[in-house]
Amino acid sequence: SSDLEQSPFAVRTTSDQWAWYAQDQWRITSKLTINVGLRWELYLPATEKGDKWADFCPTCPNAAAGGIPGATVFLGSGPGRLGRRTMMNIYPWAIAPRLGIAYAPTENNVIRLYYGVMRFPLNILQSNGANYPYQGFGTNLSLATTNNGVTPVFSNWDNGTFNPPSPILSPSIDNGGSPTYFNFNGNRSHPQQAMGVTFEHQFPHGWIASGTYAAKVLKGLPSGYLSNLNQLPLKYLSLGPLLNESISSPDAMKAGIPIPYPGFSGSVLQALLPFPQYGGIPEIDALIKN
Repeated sequence: SSDLEQSPFAVRTTSDQWAWYAQDQWRITSKLTINVGLRWELYLPATEKGDKWADFCPTCPNAAAGGIPGATVFLGSGPGRLGRRTMMNIYPWAIAPRLGIAYAPTENNVIRLYYGVMRFPLNILQSNGANYPYQGFGTNLSLATTNNGVTPVFSNWDNGTFNPPSPILSPSIDNGGSPTYFNFNGNRSHPQQAMGVTFEHQFPHGWIASGTYAAKVLKGLPSGYLSNLNQLPLKYLSLGPLLNESISSPDAMKAGIPIPYPGFSGSVLQALLPFPQYGGIPEIDALIKN
């Protein structure tokens, strides 16, 4: 396992969570007690030990696509890198208040009310492991001999060597593919509000009857759906079958469909996408914002 950890292809991510909590209780009168609390949580976004992360930038120029917006950027410091190590920023507003009230109008009756907010980290980088963006930092090994396998690649394990390739920090590395976009401001923790009221009555001989109404309200949960930044604008649907024709077809030229950048080849639909140099661009920030 130690050899694997030293591998230039190993991925080692870390993230931190900090939380502070304060609580107090007041007995206002013999019939009324109030309990209040406040919790503050801070989620530090994940980092990768070797800065082997890439991301899609919707505003950065793409040199291999005529300089139009939409390119790959690489985290970390140094030439060709973004200058920061985290895919997302810090969300500082994960505040969770708590309130409890107990009131006894009579000796045998008690009314209890409570309200509280619980926070859950969105933890995008952990829940979407299949979408980790390692563009430019991996390789496909294909070892072969020069005589069609008559002699082995290595005569023994001790003299076999392999020099891993240097990272390919090209903003155009994903051209023609589908890069993943991690929204820098998407590192929010979603709140769950819990509230309820309970009425208790004590009968003779120690019998107690209790009734409770409880409710929960959740907002900002992950939807499980990856929104696509590279969808065809609805106004172009009126073009109908023309969308499937080549950008160099007579019909496309007659309709005045512009070629998005020099060297582009593809359909009219592809040419009219917001980022015609790419296929789909899934955004890892698809939340239910109700």
